[in-house]
Amino acid sequence: MNEDRYFGSDLNKFIHEKCTNKMTCINIDCLLLRLSKKRLRIIESKHSLEKIKNSQLEVLKILFKVFKIAEKSKWFKKYFDGWTFEVWIVIGDDPYEDITIEHPLYEKKYVLTGDEFIQWLEFELELS
Repeated sequence: MNEDRYFGSDLNKFIHEKCTNKMTCINIDCLLLRLSKKRLRIIESKHSLEKIKNSQLEVLKILFKVFKIAEKSKWFKKYFDGWTFEVWIVIGDDPYEDITIEHPLYEKKYVLTGDEFIQWLEFELELS
């Protein structure tokens, strides 16, 4: 794997080389926002033979928990009433015909095919 792809950005490489290894630095692959539906979705993407690192999984779990706790607060309801915040792991390869979507905390797995995956990305298909 080439270095640019491994680190994802110059900043991540700099942090890896210059900062303490007592913290986690990850790239989030995708953040989808659909204002008309009041939906925000964070996605970590992996190829079919690629495994998610424990540190990445922990960050995604924390983000999900923070969203769930925040959704119950008065502040959140004041500014984000009716909004949904999601965190998912997408596993698949281009051209994304057969995709597995996993929830980082609940260990739920969904298998979607081409058009279903596009519908899900566009917030038109719900995963329960």
